[in-house]
Amino acid sequence: MLQAILGIVPGLFKLGGKLIVDKDKQAEYAFKVQEMTQTLALKLLETKTYPWIDGLVKLAYASEVIIKGLFTPIVTSIGFGFAVYCEVKGIKLSDTVQVMLYGGLPAWRTSRHVEKVKKLEIEKAKAEKDPFWFENGGN
Repeated sequence: MLQAILGIVPGLFKLGGKLIVDKDKQAEYAFKVQEMTQTLALKLLETKTYPWIDGLVKLAYASEVIIKGLFTPIVTSIGFGFAVYCEVKGIKLSDTVQVMLYGGLPAWRTSRHVEKVKKLEIEKAKAEKDPFWFENGGN
């Protein structure tokens, strides 16, 4: 979270750095921006929170995993089922909606397959660099 907040700050000041023509002023401006970033980091580190706020942050991270892991296949399956239901009952859907509903589930499965293959390739590449990579816990 700290990195996300601190990552925004330099982007906000890029415009100011581009508008200043003098090299000395640019260096002074960059120093001030860096100083403000460090001050912000210290303030964020000193901030006290309540346990329930920390719990909400952890829940948000957990829900992201749940949404990515469960929400997509469930919703695409429901959409596919709805398309089949409309076909059986003779309900006319536009061609675009039919493509979206029928194509969602196969597209998700293909995406998962590609993701798994890429992870396997990364693991193989790491194993080639370090033959004991799997024995060391895979890290």
